[in-house]
Amino acid sequence: ILENHHAASAFKIMSDPELNILAALPREDFQAVRKLMIEIILGTDMANHFETVKHMQALADNPKKTPETYFDIESESDRRELSCLIVHCADLSNPAYPTFEMTKQWCFRVCQEFSEQVEMERQNGLPVTPFMCGLTSEYNIAKLQVGFVNYVINPLWKVTGLLLPLAADMEINCTTNVKVWQRIIDSGESPVEVPPDSGDEEDKDDTTGGGGETKG
Repeated sequence: ILENHHAASAFKIMSDPELNILAALPREDFQAVRKLMIEIILGTDMANHFETVKHMQALADNPKKTPETYFDIESESDRRELSCLIVHCADLSNPAYPTFEMTKQWCFRVCQEFSEQVEMERQNGLPVTPFMCGLTSEYNIAKLQVGFVNYVINPLWKVTGLLLPLAADMEINCTTNVKVWQRIIDSGESPVEVPPDSGDEEDKDDTTGGGGETKG
């Protein structure tokens, strides 16, 4: 639902002539770009995540392929597939930031959004989203983040590093950052409440900072 909304909103915005960045394209080219944009946006749906990783792993495991031949730039389908992979990785790039401080701050922001969603669900008599509950302490956020990175994010960046060697450092960043989250859990300290604006504050001690997200 969210991804469909994003795609629809993009073209609704461009219905304003002053905001239509595709206005100069011939109709045939506009239709092609529109189709690709929608496919890429829908490709970020987490419902497709594990199938995407599985497909990319099969490509990386193909003994007839090398990093130079995984994608044929002359192939429209390969260009489309590569575009979808790149944007999906960008959508899940937070855990792969080069410093824990960057990752932590975005995690705080996303978890604040999750907490606000849970509150709105309760106010409207809707079932709350389980994994979004209780994300007001760095300890609970760290627990969520460790599982998310190990089972969802790392496999994506690992296979992406095989297909696109210049992106190999992203998996290393994920592994480094998740070790900090694990240290927060292993500290055994009582959960510390995270103020709503903590994501904007500097925290010089990476071993005590917290944050988390499930996407982004």
